[in-house]
Amino acid sequence: QQLPLASLTKVMTALVAKESIPDFTIITVPDDIPKVDARVIQPGQKWTLKELIDYTLVVSSNEGARSVASVVGGLEILETKDSAIQSQNPREWFIKKMNQKARELGMSQTYFINESGLDVSEPGFVSGAYGSAKDLTTLFTVTLREHPELFEATTHDLLLVHSQNRSYTAENSNKIVNQLPGLIASKTGLTDLSGGNLVVAIDVGINHPIIIAVLGSSENGRFTDITTLSNASEYVYICNDDHLHNKMF
Repeated sequence: QQLPLASLTKVMTALVAKESIPDFTIITVPDDIPKVDARVIQPGQKWTLKELIDYTLVVSSNEGARSVASVVGGLEILETKDSAIQSQNPREWFIKKMNQKARELGMSQTYFINESGLDVSEPGFVSGAYGSAKDLTTLFTVTLREHPELFEATTHDLLLVHSQNRSYTAENSNKIVNQLPGLIASKTGLTDLSGGNLVVAIDVGINHPIIIAVLGSSENGRFTDITTLSNASEYVYICNDDHLHNKMF
């Protein structure tokens, strides 16, 4: 079922940025970002791409995602000699690349309107992105296989991150991050349209990772849902493992 993705969108933002420019590239926060997260993300502030992605994924910063999209899109446009691309708006160009990546991965039910998943009030009232639980497992699978380091920060409840001049403690938006044994990836989503979303990847056995995707729950229900599914997955794995063990011996 195609549902609003909310901030799960930021995983695609991080993946496209990672594949576009090096981690050490300096991202200068644009002047036109909304100042909702003014405590941390401020116009003119400088981050490395890696630190800004880490912060954005852990706290689910809309301003961080917009900064990444605008700057990475702008850098790519500057490097091209294609006049058609040079006329593009940097942020819109980046979002086009997100949709292109979704098609390349076979995420047929997914499309992105913006880089953060934030609900859009004009025109109408629509989600910043739509997709299915199945498509999200595809996105997480590919990211874990090709760029597992993108998710490392999301396994911590608190993370120290650095801009050019300051350090910040980022608090994970996933409130049960320490309650999921074997956690290797995590991302939350929450808007009025989406309800509560959460996708995690956990190791339920040696070299046996699974991905659990919950869409359309509630703000607190998503954590209960993931915990229930995680416990059930571990139980099934143990039972299957015991069954194979008994058959072998």
